[in-house]
Amino acid sequence: MEMILLKMGSPEWEEAWNWVESHPLNENITIDELDKWQYMGSYRLNNIVITTFRYINHPRTNLTHTVNYKHSVSEDSIEKIYKM
Repeated sequence: MEMILLKMGSPEWEEAWNWVESHPLNENITIDELDKWQYMGSYRLNNIVITTFRYINHPRTNLTHTVNYKHSVSEDSIEKIYKM
């Protein structure tokens, strides 16, 4: 397993953020509220990548939420790799 950091602006970076924005938890929240999601990193095992985001004190629930996005990623979209 590896921890990877996606390159900001890469296709996979944009795809992951679009997934978070369209998550049902974010229905009817404002753009300013969407901006409070945090990218926590990505983990890769073989060709599967799990990208994790969190939101502290989400406006709909007042709770901290973590969501995981399962996808693949090209080597060009990886900023850094940490072997685990």
